[in-house]
Amino acid sequence: MIINGGTGNGYSVRVTQNNELVVNGTVEDYIGYKSREDEEAFSISSPYPFYVKDTTTSVMVVTNNEQEKDYVVNSLYIGNNGGNSTGSFPILGFLYKNAGLPSNGAFSGDAFAFGNLNLGSTKITSVEAYIWDNSTGANGMDGTPGDTALVQTFGVGLTRVDLQGSLIIAPGQTINILFKGFDSTSLVTLSISGYLQ
Repeated sequence: MIINGGTGNGYSVRVTQNNELVVNGTVEDYIGYKSREDEEAFSISSPYPFYVKDTTTSVMVVTNNEQEKDYVVNSLYIGNNGGNSTGSFPILGFLYKNAGLPSNGAFSGDAFAFGNLNLGSTKITSVEAYIWDNSTGANGMDGTPGDTALVQTFGVGLTRVDLQGSLIIAPGQTINILFKGFDSTSLVTLSISGYLQ
């Protein structure tokens, strides 16, 4: 049995005389497929570095206002300059589920919609983020923190947390992302990418 490729130049799958499956294909991250085919991959990034001190600081609150679709987090990118004394300090990151929305400390006082990774698409999403404005003290935005879901230490530089679609924000669910430094001030950046499912 042979299944021909779409170009007519060879096969994509065939079974040998010994009943072995032979595959000729390419591999693609699912988020790339969702962006290209469904135009439903979305991301958001901190527009500036967060000034994180040695107290737990709420920097981004993400809420899924979609009616039916989950927001599947594919990856997080966390940048850390290592603090302002030696530049060698890690930071501690927290992700809380079932969080409350902030009433103080959010940039512009409102939420920002995630942007579509397919730059030719006009599709929008109701997944939004409140972003800390760096001006409300060491604890960042207010609001109920929620329940601890993830805790991880991040070293100096840029770290990619590859979740491979394992972190799901269901419709109506809100998460809170917080950081804690080990120096007087660490500059921290955050980017989230994922897709609707």
